[in-house]
Amino acid sequence: MAEQEEEIVGTMCTWSNGELVIPGVLPDMRGQGVGSALMHFTLTEMRASGYCFATAASAEDLAGAHALYERFGFENTRWLQLMERPLA
Repeated sequence: MAEQEEEIVGTMCTWSNGELVIPGVLPDMRGQGVGSALMHFTLTEMRASGYCFATAASAEDLAGAHALYERFGFENTRWLQLMERPLA
């Protein structure tokens, strides 16, 4: 979690399988290094905890997230197909 002046401005965490969980930064804080700081911290903690691999899933239209992942060495291996159904 990233905070500025006691306000949460970004979050990032992982599942136990090493997948990054919906990293996010408030829109007015994007482009200020918050996402990079969160990514650096999270990957460092994952390495220290014994993880050997990290994965990230993202929607096709999240170019900012893709750019962040690529800056940290992630490579696009495939696009996932999201399937859904109504519950009513």
